[in-house]
Amino acid sequence: MRVLGVALSILGALLLGFVLDVGPLGDLRHVRDRQVDYAALRSTLANGVAPVGGPVGPGTPVALLDIPALHLREVVREGTTAEDLARGPGHRRDTVLPGQAGVSVVMGRQTTFGGPFLHLRELRPGDAFTVTGQGKRTYRVLGLRRAGDPQPPALTAGHGRLTLITADGTPFMPRGILRVDADLVSRAQATPAPGVTPGRPARGGDADGRPALGLAAAGAVGPGAPARGGGRRLDPRPLGPPADLGGRRAPARRAGPHGRRPGGTAPAELDVTPDAWM
Repeated sequence: MRVLGVALSILGALLLGFVLDVGPLGDLRHVRDRQVDYAALRSTLANGVAPVGGPVGPGTPVALLDIPALHLREVVREGTTAEDLARGPGHRRDTVLPGQAGVSVVMGRQTTFGGPFLHLRELRPGDAFTVTGQGKRTYRVLGLRRAGDPQPPALTAGHGRLTLITADGTPFMPRGILRVDADLVSRAQATPAPGVTPGRPARGGDADGRPALGLAAAGAVGPGAPARGGGRRLDPRPLGPPADLGGRRAPARRAGPHGRRPGGTAPAELDVTPDAWM
């Protein structure tokens, strides 16, 4: 009985540690990571070296997602592995960058690690939001999709679309995958040739093939949303490259020899369980 008691105590301590890690401690890390990545993104934009295509290093901040209807303001990073999504929303690496012509995909957790996409289901057709990276681009929500729902209309050449993906259902008890499709209403940025960073999976999984755990439980509290979560507000000043000492704008970095999926082609739907986005 003594051995059983010790074993149960150890198991209880491990479970408590796990709950704290994906809950309160994960939320605190998310707030810290968001501030750090926001500062890094501002720096790359100010110096004209923000990613515009080609291989982008995993975890690199690529854009700022601002959804006023949800009081959500999150930095989007490159990659959708479990490690990437523990820091915040991630850009699927075999799709175009947000703001470019073509279909871009961004994934986020529903409940754990700050749960940036918890309230994604509250978006309605016609809601507008912005993505700041290669300039500030505005998107308008087409609608929400779940399993079995029809696909959105085919995207015409030269236009852009952003699909936000998270788990659907009760936090920590996902029952499906939720997709929010939004069309780009601003002028689309030119899209470089396609490609992904070697050595890392293009879609939501780790290098060993396992799906990135934790979108569905990932609660969605936006950086600047005190009503939905704690943490400091992000700097409200607009992002963008300032003029250099000569009065000229810092030039944007050219795309590398590799690019991403061609702009007019929609990425394949992910075939993973919803708990991948808890």
